[in-house]
Parts: sequence; C-alpha cells; structure tokens
Amino acid sequence: MKRSFPTLLLILALCTCGRAQSLIGNLVDFDGNPAIGWTSTGVISTSSDGTASGTPFWGSSRSPIQSGSRQNALLLQGDFARFASPFLSFPADQEVWLGFHQYYRQNESGSATIELREDGLLRRTIDLSANLKPGAETGPYDTVMINLTNELAGIENMTVEFVFTGRSYFWLLDDIGFYDGPPQTKPSAFGNYLRQEDYDFAVDSANWAYVPNQLVVQFNGTATSQYQDSLRQAFGARLVDSCACDFVELWEIDGSLIQSQGGEQEDATGMTGILSNIIAAKSKTKVDGVDLNYLTNTQPVPAPPATSNDLTASDLNGLSISTANPIRIAIMDTGLDYKDPVISPYVRIRQNNQTGAPTDGDNCLPNDPIGWNYVDNNNNPFDDNSHGTHVAGIIADSLNKYGGDTCVYEFIAYKTHDHNGVSTLFDVACATFQATLDDVDIINDSWGFFGDPSVILANAIDTVATRDILVISAAGNDMIDLDTLLQYPACYPAPNVITVGATAKADGPNGEIIIIRAPFSNFSPTYVDILAPGTDIASAVPSWGNPADSLKSGTSMATPMVTAAAAMLACCFRSQSGVDTFSYQEVKADLLANALVSDLNNFASNGWLLVYPEDCRSYLVPTRNQFNTGPGFEVFPNPTRGELSIRARGRATTATIRLLSPEGRVLFSTTNPSWLEGEVQSITLPKLPAGMYLLQISGQDYLWTEKLLRF
Repeated sequence: MKRSFPTLLLILALCTCGRAQSLIGNLVDFDGNPAIGWTSTGVISTSSDGTASGTPFWGSSRSPIQSGSRQNALLLQGDFARFASPFLSFPADQEVWLGFHQYYRQNESGSATIELREDGLLRRTIDLSANLKPGAETGPYDTVMINLTNELAGIENMTVEFVFTGRSYFWLLDDIGFYDGPPQTKPSAFGNYLRQEDYDFAVDSANWAYVPNQLVVQFNGTATSQYQDSLRQAFGARLVDSCACDFVELWEIDGSLIQSQGGEQEDATGMTGILSNIIAAKSKTKVDGVDLNYLTNTQPVPAPPATSNDLTASDLNGLSISTANPIRIAIMDTGLDYKDPVISPYVRIRQNNQTGAPTDGDNCLPNDPIGWNYVDNNNNPFDDNSHGTHVAGIIADSLNKYGGDTCVYEFIAYKTHDHNGVSTLFDVACATFQATLDDVDIINDSWGFFGDPSVILANAIDTVATRDILVISAAGNDMIDLDTLLQYPACYPAPNVITVGATAKADGPNGEIIIIRAPFSNFSPTYVDILAPGTDIASAVPSWGNPADSLKSGTSMATPMVTAAAAMLACCFRSQSGVDTFSYQEVKADLLANALVSDLNNFASNGWLLVYPEDCRSYLVPTRNQFNTGPGFEVFPNPTRGELSIRARGRATTATIRLLSPEGRVLFSTTNPSWLEGEVQSITLPKLPAGMYLLQISGQDYLWTEKLLRF
C-alpha cells in the first residue's frame, strides 16, 4: 500500500505553490511587466513599496508582500474594487493554471473573489476568503495556484477578474501570471518521485514540497501543556503528534493562523497564511519556531512497505548490553537491520530505556532500548528500504578496519524515513532533539531537502551543539552547485555541521588512477567541507539474519565514512585526555586539519579529502608526511600589531596562506610569492577573539599546518 500523508481537503482545490512549469502569456508584476489590457474599477492603486500603509489595521509591524518581484504591488481597498484581465485565448489542448501572490485582510462583511466571465457573463466564482476568520489575514507569503484548464482552454472571450467587496481592509496582489502546468519542486526530480509514489504534497515559495495543512510548532520551556492546548484551540488546530518531551508538536490546520519566531510569516494552505496578531502578542516568548512540515528524502528508490510491530524480548536476543560512556552514533535514516552480523555488534540494549527498568529511562521514550521508529511511532527501527542499513554498514565496516579497541562505539537507530526514503521535517526534527536526550555524540544525516530553511531544524542543530554533538550531513546527489541552491541541513551555517560530498575514481592521462568529484555529487567550496568515496560502495542491506551486501553510490555513502572517522577521532581525544568528554570543535578541527588537500577545491573547501587515522597520536598532531611536507616554516606572532611573521626553512613555491577557525572555516586567505630559504614574510591578520586557530600554508607540492593560540 502506498503511503499518503493525511491532509484536509482544500476548498476549490487551491494549494500553496511555487511557480508552475512555464509561464504562458505575460507576467503582470506592476514593475517592469505592466498590466497591458487589464482594466480596473473602484479604489485601486499601485503600492510603490508593496504595503497597504494608510489602510485600516495595517499598522507599522507588517512586512511588504513577499512576492517574487518584491517591489510594486496592486492595492485594492474600499467598498468595491475590480481588476479584470483582457479577453484570454488558450489552445484547447493547453493546461492553464493561474498563479499570483496575495496579502489579504478580511472584514466580517468583506470578501476577495475571482470571477471567471465568458463574454461578460459570470461562469464561476472562486471565494478566496472562505477559510479566513473575520479580522484574520493571509500573511505576506501567500502564493496561490488554481487550475483553470476547464474554464480557459479552448474557450474564447474569457476574462479573469479579481473582485474586492464589503470593505475588507486591504488586498495586495502581485506577480499575476498563467502557467502551463501544476507546481514543480526544484529540483523537479523529487516532485516527480512524490507523484510517482502517490504522496499528497504542496510546494512552497522556494519550490520545495511539504505536507498540506500541517505545521510543526516548537515551544520553549515556559509553555505549559495548558498553554499549548489553549493555543491550538484558539486557532482551530488539531494535535497530530508530539515529541521531544512534548515541546515539539505537529498540527493540522483548517485555515487557522499562527506567527513564527521573529515575525516571519509562512503559508499554511493555498489561501490562508499562518499569521495572527493575537498570537504574535501572546506567544512571542513561548513559541520558538513554526514551520511548514517539509518533506525530506534520502535516495529516490522505492521499496514495498513492511509491517512494524513493537519489539519483544526475543527480538533483542543476541544483542549486547550497552556499556558506560560509549561513543554514540545516531543514524537518522530508513532504519537498520540490527540482526546483520556486521552491524549488530554496534547495536546495544540500553537497559534503563526499557519499560520496567529500574530508572525507566529519562528521555521521554521509556521503552526505546535501541532507538525509535518515528514513521510508525514505535520502538522498532527496522529498515524496509535498505538505505539506512547500507549507511550503518559503512560506519561499522570503517570502525572494524580502523577503529581499534580503545573505545566502545554504539549505534542509536532513528527511523525517520519510510520505505520510499521519504520523511517529514517533524520526524527529522524530533530525532535531532531526541539525540540530546540520548547522550549522542555524532549524528549521521544522509538526507536533505531544498526550499526555505527550517527554523525548527536549525534550532535543533543549535541545541545539539550545546551538548557537543557533531552533525555529519550529505551534500546531496543533484549535481547542483550549492552556492546557487541551498540544501538543508548541509547548508546551515552551524559550526557543528560537517557537509560531505562524494568522490569517484577515474583513469588519468597516463593510465594512473585519479580522484575526481563523483558526477552526481552536489558541490560548493563554501558549503561542502570535505569529500569522501561515494561511488560503488559495498555495504550491508537488510537480510534479517542472512548476510547480504550491495553496491550503492551517493553522498549518502560518503557521509558515513566521515562519521566513522569523526567517531575514531572522538575516541582519540577521549583516550588521550583520560576523560569522557570532548568537544565537537576539537573533532571537526582536527578532522579537517588532517584531510588531504587536492585540486578539487572548486567542489569542496580546500579540496579536502577524507583520510582515516592510522593511530591517535598521528591523527591528533598533524605531522605525517602527507600533511606537513615541503620545507617547513617557523611562525613568530606579533600580537601588539596583529601580525604573523613566517620564515621558510627551505625554498618554497608560491603558497596559499589560510587561517582557519577551530570549526575549519576559512577566516583569512592570501597568496604569497615563492620563498627563498630563510626568507621572512609578514601578514596582517583580521581582529580575532581569543582562542585556538589553525594556520595552513599550502603549495603545489606541499602542505604545512600549525595550531595557533590567541590570548
């Protein structure tokens, strides 16, 4: 049975959408594209700043209409206003969709409608205000797409008219156009996959898919359960689910309104935004975030669904008991085969997380001995897709080869993605917050989504940073430059995120094997931190007792390799320091400091390539030949003048000098001409706070790194 997310029926089949496939006819944006042939009646004007300032209840806190053109907009107000198209003509076989942005506030007696007229005679009326409560408004982000194929295709002398009556307070319109198809996701492959697998979805203003009529709401610690109940009741929202000790909730809405943190409003249905003046005043300090329930994906490979039952004691036979202070790796994916002989040694039973245990757990999931299934809402994180098992197998294989026996590693399985590899923002945000309750050290995120960045997922990643949790995220497999189209969580500017691209092997010009960017891998020298092998990677797939391997390719496969390396490095810090704690800053900084610099710097920061540690000593102190090669340098800081003097111990070719933050971010970069032996060059650094930094000097055939402390 194919999965379809629950949804409410929308009146007149409206949906919140991005742009359709292609524009047919002229786009009217009241800027460079004038309304040629359109006529107006009543109180209509052009707003030069996209606001309705001067109209009743506009106030000073509202933002302008958030349309694509973001400049002039049409303002309808007063007792009556009409904005009518010229006669339209489309071929009989043409699909026709009307798209526009609106910002509308309703009065009790007011209405905003679209009238379709043939030779002046009314053929159909579409009521855009039917779901709005009196005195409510859509918010400035509302984008509407309506399928008008039956009314406009092949019919002569049809007009589309926007009609404003009954002294509604204001109606702003912008970017009115006709399109040849329904909304598409960007990139389009994900939307095509969702349609193929029969998912209900709508598309936001950034062309990404979300579950219609659902909001994810994050409360802070001051919100009581009574307050949360009253908030839902006040705005007609139904509680679908909650997680992370109930401070994250999933709502289904029916035209009700809410405002997100910071005052930004977002669409909720095709004609009702999620803004309310009341909630803005009452809950500003109690609601930390509101998001559309975005859809996320791993790899678009469908699989038949399987029944998930709660775990029994016999299901756990053969699994070891969790030890004190393991290095815990959370795998947020399609689940995993915890019976696989390679994976099962890393899946351990946390006894205090079982029902009936002496402490009965303290993570608000008292019966989750090995993880949680967010898709089916039970404690069985089985894998009915194979992606998550393959990811877990790569981590296990890497730890088996390079991890040694100094530390105990433990997997926590969060099944966030279904049998088709599809998940929701609610599920991945829940799992991310849950990681803070489960003493996780590293999260593997071999999934992502494009579109507007989620406030709640960003909050979750910031929250896990406070617990020293490192997030390893896949860059994605869309062949996209992430500088031009952001994917999340890969592109969050959070210091505890490492973003991973994939490499492949190819034949060099002289028959040698060279490393290249995998053709499918997304890339960016800004957002991608490191590259790792991601082509034809052999790893486990679900077999439930009978070992089986398969080859898969993707940044999903490169990411767990970096996760394993980060876990090994965390073990190094733990064993060297003699304490159980370590910081994500230490792990990330040394992971990147020990990476190989390659000529793939157009695809990842410094072209960094993953290298597994040979032993803790060599990994913590980057002195191996492949890292500190060439002549060597001596550094003499001058803190009073903010300068560094660098002396070459031997002749060196032209060098790039970089100063990196502990998180591996480039803070300063300059190029220096070739050095003579003993020559001193001075550079002036930007003003920096006290802390540890990495100085890196690299040339065509050498790389030299040294840690610097600023007091």
